[in-house]
Amino acid sequence: MLNTNIRETLENLKVSAEEIERVESIIAKYSTVNRTIIKSLYEDASIRRTMKSNGLWDSKTTGIEFEERYLGKAECEVIRQKLWTGGNKIRVYFDVEVDGLIKDAGRFINIT
Repeated sequence: MLNTNIRETLENLKVSAEEIERVESIIAKYSTVNRTIIKSLYEDASIRRTMKSNGLWDSKTTGIEFEERYLGKAECEVIRQKLWTGGNKIRVYFDVEVDGLIKDAGRFINIT
């Protein structure tokens, strides 16, 4: 869910309701069980090491899909949100925590 203060600020900045709903749907996508996010997280070397050191990555079994190699539940939660405005650009930054261990920081949504 989008932070209420951020939502109010976006409304005050005259961002359209459709655009706010788009941002909320993206935030909601990262606040559920989401196995597809694992592939993008795996590309980050530090997160990959965290997965492997916590026994959350199956690198031995062959013939399974990439997302199935992740052995955790893939419960994602948006843990921090921040609104940034600069010039004519508006962004909502957020961090994602996966299974309480892995943090993916600095994701953002551009608002037009």
